Amino acid sequence: GHVIRLFTTGDTAVIMSYRNGLQEGISKKWYSPNVIQETRYYSSGKKVGTHTGYWENGNPKFEYHFEEGEHEDVLKEWYQNGQSYRIFHYRKGYEEGSQKMWWENGVIRANYVVKNGRRYGLIGLKLCMNPGM
Repeated sequence: GHVIRLFTTGDTAVIMSYRNGLQEGISKKWYSPNVIQETRYYSSGKKVGTHTGYWENGNPKFEYHFEEGEHEDVLKEWYQNGQSYRIFHYRKGYEEGSQKMWWENGVIRANYVVKNGRRYGLIGLKLCMNPGM
């Protein structure tokens, strides 16, 4: 079946599909009519495929890839202003490879590589103030 929530105007706010009590197929949410918030996909209750989200201004918010409910491949997130927040790489739900994070002003926050479960590089800063601000 489907779960559908409507705005007071009668336009669709949320639509989710279920089979045997588990999410199945596409799930979508909107901020307002014609302003998409996110699109996600499920198979037997597990996240699959590419999940995308957007800020209310239309800029991308996130892009995740899933296989059998686990993060796989590149995970991307952005600040509302369009600046990259992080780009992480995953393999079977675990960080693997290059991982990068930025402050909202574009200054690098973390830049490391994960090999065999170990992190190498700039993991993150623990300062009283953000660098570059």
